[in-house]
Amino acid sequence: MTSALIDIRHATAEDAPALAAVREEAWRATYQGLIPHITLQQMIASHTPGWWEKLLRMGASVLLLDFDGQTQGYATYGRSRHGPAGYEGEIYELYLMPVYQGAGLGRQLFEAARRELGRRNLQGLVVWSLRDNEQACAFYEALGGQPGGTAIERLGGERLERIAYLWP
Repeated sequence: MTSALIDIRHATAEDAPALAAVREEAWRATYQGLIPHITLQQMIASHTPGWWEKLLRMGASVLLLDFDGQTQGYATYGRSRHGPAGYEGEIYELYLMPVYQGAGLGRQLFEAARRELGRRNLQGLVVWSLRDNEQACAFYEALGGQPGGTAIERLGGERLERIAYLWP
């Protein structure tokens, strides 16, 4: 019998429906009003359970956060795609079901992904966030992330600024 309410583990293809559900709820809560509506709907619809299953079968690095036996969050991570020199690791996505945001679970998931990157000997960490996503920016700053550059992303005809948060 286990007494742990929180379990962070590597996702498997069987977790695809849960990943799709978390992403949909988190994206609706996070990006409504930041990303143009039709574009947001398309971005949510593109990450079906089948999409997640294929990604996981290809070996993507995804951690799940289960709370009380139910998947409530996830993080994807790996080698930095667009970070500055010297920052080899990247957390691509970190999302929680809205009801659990602000409860400390995101910090646990972040630290678990950071440890996984360390096990791969990837030095330095970058995480990108939309500048207008004030909640995410405050979260990464509270975790010690330092703003280290910006980039423009075009979504649905809008120019949205992203901030790179850096950890040495």
